[in-house]
Amino acid sequence: MEATYTNGRDYRTAITDPAVRKVLDALADPKWDFRIPGRIADELGITEEEVRAILEQYPEYVQAFDFPNRTGEPVYTLRHPGWRRRLRQYWGIFCVYASMEVP
Repeated sequence: MEATYTNGRDYRTAITDPAVRKVLDALADPKWDFRIPGRIADELGITEEEVRAILEQYPEYVQAFDFPNRTGEPVYTLRHPGWRRRLRQYWGIFCVYASMEVP
């Protein structure tokens, strides 16, 4: 799992609450660039509302995107060096995807 630093602080050393750590660890899973609260909740066995509350409580570590996924759900990722560049890359992919005709 790659370290996630904000202002020189890694969330794994700054956050001590085990519930918050589990949600942020799920968000940091290297299998996913972006996560939605419902999938994290399913994975951890907690409610989606709890996951959303945690994600919104830590904006210094969590980036919420202005664009939803294709089903309209909010999309989140961890902030890390280079996250703005990654956002621009995915925004370009999203724009191409959104402009495609669906049969």
